[in-house]
Amino acid sequence: MNWDVLLHWMTHLGEGSWEGFKESVACLAPDEEKRNDLIINLRLLLSDMAYADFFIGGSRRWRVFPPILAGLATSPDDAVLCGGRTPRLIGAFAASAKVEGCIISQENAEKGPTTMNIQGDSAALARVASVIGVGFVSNYAATLCCHLVPLYELFEHAPEYSVPTNWSLRSFDFESMSLVDGLRPNSACECTPRRGLPRWFVHQRHGNLRSMPKREAIYAAAMLQEVTLLQYDVASRRLSAPVKAQPPEPYARVACLCAGRRGRVQGDMIMYEEVPPSVAAVLCGAVGQAHPGASLAAPGAFRTAN
Repeated sequence: MNWDVLLHWMTHLGEGSWEGFKESVACLAPDEEKRNDLIINLRLLLSDMAYADFFIGGSRRWRVFPPILAGLATSPDDAVLCGGRTPRLIGAFAASAKVEGCIISQENAEKGPTTMNIQGDSAALARVASVIGVGFVSNYAATLCCHLVPLYELFEHAPEYSVPTNWSLRSFDFESMSLVDGLRPNSACECTPRRGLPRWFVHQRHGNLRSMPKREAIYAAAMLQEVTLLQYDVASRRLSAPVKAQPPEPYARVACLCAGRRGRVQGDMIMYEEVPPSVAAVLCGAVGQAHPGASLAAPGAFRTAN
């Protein structure tokens, strides 16, 4: 299936509902047996590669990012085309790259839009972006780091609620990396009403709950319990996390755009390759995780990625 069609459709609309997104995927892949898995994978790929943002502000809506030529942290001469795109934009992109002597390569994702890579010196990349009317940012991952909101700030400003009655409650257990029945102190918990969709919260010792998205809630609970989820190997420049506890999407997006490709699943871990130590330090600090040589959530760390 050519999932570029899906991205073209999303770009045409600009934004839409989660239900509409699912219906479109179903129309494009009517015979897909594991449709729910496909929908989730597509949503994560579109988010990780900075094509679109989902569940904006806690809503059930998506929005396409503006197109941008994102320079990679691995090399100043490499970039990927992120954000929304159309066949006309791709045609202009290819024509301009040829004029500037840049090399375009395409990486076909098994279940996602084609990754458009371009190689050329920084000045040529900037001219290509200017001609096709999109922005160009060298080392885009480092730039995104500067806009990350530390998790402890998100936690402090999260809406506070009393424990709901007559809802089923399950807590995320870090030992088994799974949900267990009941409410545990300082845990990420899934609360499901008798009718309606489940919501995620972080339980506090004094009994109240703070509302947060699932992945943010899990990392906030890990911060409170001093559980290490992110690991970084300086020699290989590899950042890793449990598959069942992947970083919140804005943070995962930074890790993916260091090398311009999604994390690779290996066993029960997901690996983000070619992450510079400075970016890894910011990511670990931003989600309240320890990192060799980086102070935990130090305010100055958000300037080290530049």
